[in-house]
Formats: sequence, C-alpha cells, structure tokens
Amino acid sequence: MDPEKNKNDVTVDDILEILGPYGKYNIYNYILILFPVLLSGMYSSVYNFEAMDIRYRCSTPECEDPNVNFTVPHLEDGTPSKCLKYATFSNLTDTNDTCSPHYFDKSTEVECDSFMYFEEHSIVKE
Repeated sequence: MDPEKNKNDVTVDDILEILGPYGKYNIYNYILILFPVLLSGMYSSVYNFEAMDIRYRCSTPECEDPNVNFTVPHLEDGTPSKCLKYATFSNLTDTNDTCSPHYFDKSTEVECDSFMYFEEHSIVKE
C-alpha cells in the first residue's frame, strides 16, 4: 500500500494485491458464473424467433388487398401458400384500380420475390 494514502482508503488495486494473481480457481469460477448467463441470453434470443408465427403471403403489386385469396394457390389442407403465387397475364391492364381473378393465370405458379406481412411490427420482419 502507498504510504501517502490514508489508512482508511482501500482501492481495488489493494484488494487484488492481497488476493494474488488470477489462477485456475478464478478461471473455473468465471466459467461457472458465465454458463447460466449464456444460457439465459440464448433463451431470450431464441424466444424472438419462436414466439410468434408470422402471417404473411406473397406480395402482388396488382392486388394489395390483404383479404384477396385468388392471387396465391392453396395447399392441400386449404391454407394459402406462403412461397408461391399465380402468374399474371401480361396483356391485361387495370383501368379502374380493381383486382379481378381474371388477371391471374391459375395454371402457372411462380416463386415470390417479395412478401406482405399482416402484422406490422415483429422482430422477424425487421
């Protein structure tokens, strides 16, 4: 301890000098303390991705109505496909901003290039 300090002043350096160097025991304790911290951190991170089933569908710029169900094919159980959509006919033009089932070629399915999410805010969407 420094002679110029008061006897009542104790610093971290003084305590570390008394305890000695960082040894195997300290490393073992550090790992034991770190283990539950890492587990709780992983649990919190995984929760963000597993907690909510994000409702989404293929984005069709021709029809932005979220209730439109004739733009995407349906699976065998009746749920809309999340990765496929029907191709649009290229020779049709929309004159009155309406979306009609006749604009889509139900014999041709294409992969989605963008998605429309029904919930605005979620960690998976970001």
